[in-house]
Amino acid sequence: MQGNIFCIYEADLKDSEWLDKFENKFFINNRKNIYKNILKSYENNDYFIFIGFLNDAKIGYIVAHTIHDELNIYNLAILEKYRNKGFASKLLCYTFEHLSREINSVYVEVRETNFQALSFYRKFGFIEYNIRENYYSFPTENAILMQYKFQSD
Repeated sequence: MQGNIFCIYEADLKDSEWLDKFENKFFINNRKNIYKNILKSYENNDYFIFIGFLNDAKIGYIVAHTIHDELNIYNLAILEKYRNKGFASKLLCYTFEHLSREINSVYVEVRETNFQALSFYRKFGFIEYNIRENYYSFPTENAILMQYKFQSD
């Protein structure tokens, strides 16, 4: 991976089709054109969508939404061949750096069997605070609710 350049950009409308296709690789029941609708009104909504590029190829993304002083992470995904190389960490850190002054807490829901994601978020200091029983379908399973609180200065 030496010599590769990883960059992060904020998504715009031209990325909507890629986002929909990319998300279909990871998540069942993805709603078509959701990103087109979000990005059409992007300047007037509270979404943040950052895309990770490796040597000009899109390899991952993070989608989050702010509500008052809270950030909800909806999706964070990296193409499988680029996982465990720090790219998801870079996307999360980038998001935190760009929003930390505005938010106090970050929330995420994770499938109880997604051990890799649970471990990833724990590494960043997220704590489990609740369970939503039978939240996910295909297959039916619980969601683990996790929270990260920014330290006040």
